[in-house]
Amino acid sequence: MRPELQAARRGLFDARSVFRDALRRNDVPGARQARTRVSVAQAKVDSLSAEAMLAELAVLRPEQRERYLRWTIDAQRFREFRRLQGTGSGL
Repeated sequence: MRPELQAARRGLFDARSVFRDALRRNDVPGARQARTRVSVAQAKVDSLSAEAMLAELAVLRPEQRERYLRWTIDAQRFREFRRLQGTGSGL
């Protein structure tokens, strides 16, 4: 999955770059078109990321799976909560 995910991330980066350029030019129709491209590219990255996570989880024992989820999903949610509360760096 790594090559597919890397290609999808490059596509997302490119789409965001086109969007930023359109915004800088005050090209509203171009920015709207680019926004759509960003949305599609982000959905692809999200989908591939979820598929990769499922593949990783499939080979783990229950206790490993629990640690993995705490390290990934739960840790991200905690960082987001701290960011929203203004108590964390948001990184």
